[in-house]
Amino acid sequence: MRLLKFFLLSLLVAIFISLLFQMRFSTNDLSYPPISIGGNMKYGMVYSPSAASVKVSFSCSNKTQIFVRDVEENAAIYTGTVYGSDLVPLIFPHPGHYEFSLNSTEVHCSIIVKPTEAGFPAGNWNAHFILGSLIALSLAFLIWRDGRDS
Repeated sequence: MRLLKFFLLSLLVAIFISLLFQMRFSTNDLSYPPISIGGNMKYGMVYSPSAASVKVSFSCSNKTQIFVRDVEENAAIYTGTVYGSDLVPLIFPHPGHYEFSLNSTEVHCSIIVKPTEAGFPAGNWNAHFILGSLIALSLAFLIWRDGRDS
């Protein structure tokens, strides 16, 4: 029983620390360098120090297909066709590297990433609070039950 309480308390502390780290980020803290791809440059990459909701501005010399990939998870987070220029909202689900690439080496694109929300975009905020609340309630129940048994 003590091991279970210790485990739940450790999880609760980890969630609390994660909340503190993510809440300290604001959109002013994040800046992404402009990316230029095409020709010899097959892809461009940015690092996001926090989960973030961003708007990505694509300016391409021709119609092309753009791919955005989460490098750590090796998963595509966006695939779309750009006709000259486009503004696309994306979510970087966690801190990490994100790769931008084209399907053609004959097209040149300039990509500008601007943060709109940092820290907890989409469901991350709710997931942290729900999981933290469930763990805190479980821990409170175990402590209460231990007090009754004594």
